[in-house]
Amino acid sequence: MARAATHPIGHGTARGRGRALSAGFWIGIGVAVVAVVVLAVVLANVSSSNGGGSRTSSVSVSGPARSSMLQTGDKVPAFSGPGLTGGRVGSAQFAGHPAVLEIWAPWCPHCQAELPIMGQVAPQFPGVEVVMIETAMGQEPGPSGEGFFAQHHLTFPSAVDDANGTLAAAMGVQGFPTVYFVGSDGRVVDSFTGEASAPAIAGKFRELQSLEQ
Repeated sequence: MARAATHPIGHGTARGRGRALSAGFWIGIGVAVVAVVVLAVVLANVSSSNGGGSRTSSVSVSGPARSSMLQTGDKVPAFSGPGLTGGRVGSAQFAGHPAVLEIWAPWCPHCQAELPIMGQVAPQFPGVEVVMIETAMGQEPGPSGEGFFAQHHLTFPSAVDDANGTLAAAMGVQGFPTVYFVGSDGRVVDSFTGEASAPAIAGKFRELQSLEQ
């Protein structure tokens, strides 16, 4: 009796198993790769939310640490650091313009009182740049810099110092807030440390602006 050609059951089952094992192997590899990628993304996000990564470590400044504040006539050291809300912020942003440079800490109650005043006064003097440096993050309990800026609708460019306070040290900061009024030549015209009133701040802006006219 003629028989139709068939694949032996034994051989067909072995090949079927081979194909199943091969498919399972590659599916397993694919799942493992996806898991590794997801883990990497999660770790990156955790690092970012904890202030890790390069945002708080890649600062540069042209001057050494100082034991005292910059004095009238001193050149403000060139500096650059990660921006509080992204990008980079530094002295290049006010080069050739009169400027107010404020060094602040987010947990400092005097800074918390003064920065919103700066936000009210600065728009009255559009010819004066305002640049800030956030430093001493986490040294005491308090809000995040980003949260404080958002709460008070502040949009000043603010560099973020590193964990060693490199930028603050180069600016000779002795207390918070420290504010330097800087001429268009990059030299200190005046300064003060500690919380100031709106009239006092406006007066300093006015003096700085008058020097440039």
